[in-house]
Amino acid sequence: MRGRLLLPFLIATLATACAELRPMVASPGDLEDYRAFRVAAAPGTRLARAKRYMERHPNGMWIAEVRAAFEEEEPRYFEQAQSSRKGIRRYLADLPDGPHADAAIALLVAFGSSMQEAEL
Repeated sequence: MRGRLLLPFLIATLATACAELRPMVASPGDLEDYRAFRVAAAPGTRLARAKRYMERHPNGMWIAEVRAAFEEEEPRYFEQAQSSRKGIRRYLADLPDGPHADAAIALLVAFGSSMQEAEL
């Protein structure tokens, strides 16, 4: 009886804890979106893909890793973007509904751009 209860627990633990097994048990969409996030070289692209992963896979196999990366990297990205009009436009292109999108739009207007330009 004890062995019968222990086996499912061990399988579940191994499937979720071992990084090597996650690709085998993750759904194809989960794995595809995670890989897209991992291979993104540009910071804005990486953040956009992280946001997409979190929206599509709120219970995904890599949600903790992706969320931690997004929460660490996004404030730095916005801080760097604030130094120029081009940076703010890039932030809005990458994260149009990101955590700092409203502030970015306000900065873009302050830099002398029109709202129509911000919407592009």
